[in-house]
Amino acid sequence: MRMLIATLEELIQAHEMMLDIAQKKQEVLVKGDVQQLSALLQEEGTWLKQVSKLEHERQFQVEDCLRRLGLKAEEDITLSRLLPLIPDKEERNQVEALATQLLEIIGRLQRQNELNMRLTQDALKAVNHSLEVLTQSEPELTYQKPEQNGKNHSSEPSRRSFFDTKA
Repeated sequence: MRMLIATLEELIQAHEMMLDIAQKKQEVLVKGDVQQLSALLQEEGTWLKQVSKLEHERQFQVEDCLRRLGLKAEEDITLSRLLPLIPDKEERNQVEALATQLLEIIGRLQRQNELNMRLTQDALKAVNHSLEVLTQSEPELTYQKPEQNGKNHSSEPSRRSFFDTKA
């Protein structure tokens, strides 16, 4: 049970680090600092690997606890299903408190990531709008004759000069 508790504590620390990174990403997204965002994404990738490793370890520890209790290890057993099976009340309370803390941090991390996703989408919309504005052809600033005989004269070069040479 001690190994499960240690793994839960490590998971909490890793998720706290990811939450810290997500909060920094929000600041960087607002500032528009692409280099710092890239660095944070690399750091986040490292922590994602660590969380994945710890999650596999947690699953192994839960299965190991079940085996030691003489129960069949199920594939997707959750901590909430394991809790009532823990005989030591102090360990059960500690695992429950850690699980609650982990769920709370994961919830905060999800909300922060959703906010960052909206900020990213808004930034992409702004970039797309800027590109559209920059790539739009400029409207003709001079008067053109209306189309005659179905031909579009706007694509033909103007035959008259801006200055009238007949004077």
